[in-house]
Amino acid sequence: MSAFPKANVANSFPVVSIDADGAPSVPLNVWVGLPGYHATPPADIDFGNVPIGPLGASVFISVWGTGGFAGEVLGSSDWYTFRLSGAAPQHQPPDGVLGWTLTFSPTTLGPQQTTLTFGSILGTVCPPNTFIARGVGVAP
Repeated sequence: MSAFPKANVANSFPVVSIDADGAPSVPLNVWVGLPGYHATPPADIDFGNVPIGPLGASVFISVWGTGGFAGEVLGSSDWYTFRLSGAAPQHQPPDGVLGWTLTFSPTTLGPQQTTLTFGSILGTVCPPNTFIARGVGVAP
């Protein structure tokens, strides 16, 4: 006897086939429930030319445009240059909309970018769950 998975692309469910000596294979559908959330990443953010220095340039990323699921967090692959207002969304003035402020504060000349990734403290966030923010550091 042997058991091995077979792809069932039409239904997107795994199928396990068990072969027994002298008997034909009989498909057995296995239902798998995996917790996961779906984010809707915004379009990539292009800050353009930004003078080197601590002030930088900022944009607001609303949680409502991303799917707004429980435990949603956002991370940056370059926290030093592309700072978020926090991992968890916060109410931002003046309207109290829930989301993040992303600030690009270049410290070097030239093109720079970060990958922003949605996650959840309550489970997996299914791809696509990333987007890019980029900008160019220029002389003040």
